[in-house]
Amino acid sequence: MRMLKLHIALICCLLFLLKAKGQQEITVSQYMFNQLFLNPAYAGTHEYWGASAVYRTQWVGWEGAPTSQLIAFDGPLLPSFLGIGGTIVHDKIGISESLAANVDLSYQLKLDRNGTHRISFGLKAGFNSQTAYIKDLIYIDENDPLYSSNDILTQNSLLFGAGVYYFSDKMYWGFSVPMLFAKDFSAIPTAETNRNSYLKTQYYLNGGM
Repeated sequence: MRMLKLHIALICCLLFLLKAKGQQEITVSQYMFNQLFLNPAYAGTHEYWGASAVYRTQWVGWEGAPTSQLIAFDGPLLPSFLGIGGTIVHDKIGISESLAANVDLSYQLKLDRNGTHRISFGLKAGFNSQTAYIKDLIYIDENDPLYSSNDILTQNSLLFGAGVYYFSDKMYWGFSVPMLFAKDFSAIPTAETNRNSYLKTQYYLNGGM
């Protein structure tokens, strides 16, 4: 009976693995201190200018292990009205490396007379560069044209995003699409890469109290 349950559990796990997708964005912890990374509407929603820096490394000691760095800053351009911010994100795993730079702009509205409850609408514009160091690969077919004609592949993209952010003295919540639209400039133009973008749209919902 115990073996039957084990087999059923194993089959269920395999069914869930029929379709798997890798994560596109970097993973950082302490999102309450890195909200600009998630939502452009967060920019300048406080009375001070702030900056943060994150360094993350995983699987220490493994060759090609992922490492990520994030720098973010934001502040009020016009207090209680307009905010501005920016992020720079670098990520490397294996032969793949990405660098993104974004500018965020937010517009805030008061929901009550004294401004205790406010809502912010944000827009993001940025540039993303993806690089693959083909020369570092170990491959079998040395006559493959992809490997023989390219040592380094680079894919550049312009991207635009948006978000909304509600906040008060006691709570906050936000919904954002940091990459609502992206346009690629392909390193190897083909029918496949001439589509709007190889980057995928992701949705974020976050909150705290």
